[in-house]
Amino acid sequence: MTEAPGGPEGDSPWIRTLEQIRRTLATRERLTIDRPDLRQAAVLLPIFEHEGALHLLFTLRTDTVRHHKGQVSFPGGGRHEEDADLLGTALRESDEEIGLKSAEVDVLGALDDMITITRYVITPYVGRIPWPYPFVPSPIEIADIFSVPLDTLRDPALVHIEEREFDGHVFYPIYYFRGGTHLIWGVTGHLLSHFLEEAFTWTHPDLDPARCTSREDIVNHWLRMNISSNPPQ
Repeated sequence: MTEAPGGPEGDSPWIRTLEQIRRTLATRERLTIDRPDLRQAAVLLPIFEHEGALHLLFTLRTDTVRHHKGQVSFPGGGRHEEDADLLGTALRESDEEIGLKSAEVDVLGALDDMITITRYVITPYVGRIPWPYPFVPSPIEIADIFSVPLDTLRDPALVHIEEREFDGHVFYPIYYFRGGTHLIWGVTGHLLSHFLEEAFTWTHPDLDPARCTSREDIVNHWLRMNISSNPPQ
């Protein structure tokens, strides 16, 4: 799908950025969570070029889905027995939710695993997709498909940081991204901030490093909470 670095696309700044993302994800040490007592899931962060700029694709969930009703998300979901691996999960779910065929995805790499209060361990993958694309959204799961330029997502004026307390523990930073008329937060906001940090060494100018909760502390807290309040059956 992608021209070789020496071909016509290889001379474009955006393709050089994609190859840099590929190298970064391939060489970094990824945080993995090996917990067979928790449910496995995977998502795809679809990235594409339009008019010389890179964009990320998002979905808006319907009000009829089980989790995260009406929220912005990336395509993805829980692992099925027939999935060969978690990448297969992300690609299958992307096909089911928005009609994106796995053969059309150039997988650039994976980000850190993330644990959620719904007892899922999410593995995020980043993949380049063609644009434009004949998406076919699932009417049960997807209310809308939209994209936001990466330059917009990295604009500090459109990003808000808060701290939140949950289960007696303070988490900071909690990111809220403004993408047009959509507010990107929660699990998707966490995954998006992680991607921007790793792929572009992006940091919000208002971020206070001394207050940051490390990814390891976040994982350990959710694991303790899940063990204490939701023991495996």
